[in-house]
Amino acid sequence: MEMVGEDLSKPVALAFLRRWPSTGALVKIRDGSLRAFFHKHGSRSEKRILERIEVLRAARQEDVPEEPDEVFALRLTELLDAIEAANKAVRAYEGAIRTATREDERAGLFEGLPGAGEALAPRLLAAFRLVDPESAAQMQVETGIAPIRLQTGSSLRTRMRRLCGKFLRQTLHEYAGCSIQSSLWARAFYLHAMKVRKMNPQAAKRALAFKWIRILSACWKTGEAYDEPRYLETLQRKGVPYLQWFQDTPECA
Repeated sequence: MEMVGEDLSKPVALAFLRRWPSTGALVKIRDGSLRAFFHKHGSRSEKRILERIEVLRAARQEDVPEEPDEVFALRLTELLDAIEAANKAVRAYEGAIRTATREDERAGLFEGLPGAGEALAPRLLAAFRLVDPESAAQMQVETGIAPIRLQTGSSLRTRMRRLCGKFLRQTLHEYAGCSIQSSLWARAFYLHAMKVRKMNPQAAKRALAFKWIRILSACWKTGEAYDEPRYLETLQRKGVPYLQWFQDTPECA
């Protein structure tokens, strides 16, 4: 809700619009009434309430009619009802996803991954359940993370794979980006890809996703959860080229 800077998925935002459907409806409302409204709807942060009141004070000074016309009011009510129904459906889906994830015997392979969190862990689990890869290469191709290489004589071109499950690709790409903030080697790999291999940020994330798929496919095959310290030790023994970036600050995009 632009008028008070609220997310329309929050009940307080919808309740506010039902109570005051236009800027004009706020003209005669006192700050105390606004404060009482926010308290009633579970918002008790004094700082946040003051921020809202400041925004509304400025809005009340605009030259607008005090009440919306009947057609506007009906349309607003219709939209608010639709938003509330959508919010209810989203919450139901989220609950079902949490339940399905909790009951899946392989959920533990993804719940502890660095950067996965409550949003991406179920998506990664679903991706591997859908593909059920026999190899990392299969997963890399079906998710569209593996590039296509075209060679003509001595010329070699690389382009992004288009024929794939777009949401699967998005899931792995987003996870790679989130892992940069939580995994030491992932951050180092990302920086090395941009600084040394001269990749743009999105290409670097796809390269990182390619590597994550190899790791996660091995976990999927063995049923053994990913262990970050153990993997770091392996990288150090191998002397991978991006070790020099382990202590650097990420430049994420």
